[in-house]
Amino acid sequence: MPGASPYRAVEAFLAPIERAVACLGTGKVVVSPGGRAGTGKTHVWSLNGGDGLVLRGGAAGCRFLASMHYRIIPTDPEKYDVQQGRWRVTTLAYLYEFRSPDNEKLWAMHWHPAGKSHATFPHLHLYTVRPDGHFVTPRQTLESAVQWCIEMGAEPQNAQWRTVLAESEGIHQLYRSWSKDPPPAPGR
Repeated sequence: MPGASPYRAVEAFLAPIERAVACLGTGKVVVSPGGRAGTGKTHVWSLNGGDGLVLRGGAAGCRFLASMHYRIIPTDPEKYDVQQGRWRVTTLAYLYEFRSPDNEKLWAMHWHPAGKSHATFPHLHLYTVRPDGHFVTPRQTLESAVQWCIEMGAEPQNAQWRTVLAESEGIHQLYRSWSKDPPPAPGR
């Protein structure tokens, strides 16, 4: 999702994320200071400033938390037409989490390659199955996490949620810089 300026690239990056979140309810994607235009550093966006979103329906009272680390970078002239924009956003890490009404973690999708954890590969936590497990997965999109919330009982706030999520994820897949998932963790 290139943009003519760093600001426009971030806006293009966040717009589909905000549409996907709206499938679950009213939420605000809050960016770190400078996160809409600052180049040369890592930024973070978080759903409702880290508070997440309280869900409705069969998952009433459950909470969905989401955040992503990203960087604003120049586009690769070999991959992007200058008319599309000179800047784009690249994802560096993500955390999507589903919690029960009493704040118990039920599942989480993580990817934090530069983190302190040994699990630097994309992975899934199923806390009710194996609390300390890191189940290797392909990279997960925010849209897939939103769909998981709906499948866990969250009431969709948009009758066309499947279409919205497919379109939003399609935009991400069109402009992602990776086409294959990283190799599985050593020994797996």
